[in-house]
Amino acid sequence: MQFQVDHSANFYCVIKSIESLLLTLKSVHITDNVSCYISGEGIILTVEHSRSVKAVAYILRGSFNTFRIRDDVVMPTFGLSINSLIDSITAVMPLSFGPYESKPVENIIKLGDESDYCEMTYDGAGSLLGLRRSIKETNQFVQCTMVPFEREEESEELKFDETQDPVQLIVIPAKWFKDALEDLEDTTEIVQMSLSPEDVAFQLTGQGASGMQNSEIPKGSDLITKFSCRHRVSVTYIYSHLIMCKKSLALSYEVSVEIHQSGALRLIIKLMDPVSADNFVEFSFLPSTRFV
Repeated sequence: MQFQVDHSANFYCVIKSIESLLLTLKSVHITDNVSCYISGEGIILTVEHSRSVKAVAYILRGSFNTFRIRDDVVMPTFGLSINSLIDSITAVMPLSFGPYESKPVENIIKLGDESDYCEMTYDGAGSLLGLRRSIKETNQFVQCTMVPFEREEESEELKFDETQDPVQLIVIPAKWFKDALEDLEDTTEIVQMSLSPEDVAFQLTGQGASGMQNSEIPKGSDLITKFSCRHRVSVTYIYSHLIMCKKSLALSYEVSVEIHQSGALRLIIKLMDPVSADNFVEFSFLPSTRFV
């Protein structure tokens, strides 16, 4: 890996693994426009679909070999096209990297390749976002720049304040939750989720053309990593919204299912990312009653 820190840029980082970054981008690729926020903790990517579904990816400092923001600079949030970002990343990678979209979602990560990294620079509002990778064999580098745009404001309904909005939650294997969604028929329109302190701790139910499909986890099951439920709660959500998180679930090992007082659903999905085990994705959904 060959790079030299650019001290002139307001923001400079070296991404440890482009394959890992593409994994994260693919997991939140529910629409093309993404808001990017850079802070001392890392990079936060936020995507909204029709102001009813929000996906947020947290790429923390452990994902970078170098992560530097000038002390006197506050980086503004800016917008990018995910498709353009993926194309730009692919453009600076070696030919052996191969087409990103041709890779199965479960096989994105490839470790031990010194070419699997990229430098990123950004100077704030009015500047270009730059990607660069050195070519060791020729002592040259390839570079690509993108034009950020003004981000869209996030939906207030999809913002959460844990101090004022107590939640009922269960933490379970992501595979169980993904399988439960996939067991539902494509004709399903509404999915009901229930949490209860009684015998059945969690239940996911949908009505399809051939009848009712139901998956449940009993209280005390070994599948439960964490459980907090003071009283029974049952809320319905739109099936076509929920399946937007299937890519993330396929790339993860654990999911926290949280039902908020407002009825909004938040899924905190822990990604199987060997570069940084702390990276995760959040999906938020409004209840179906908001769309009646």
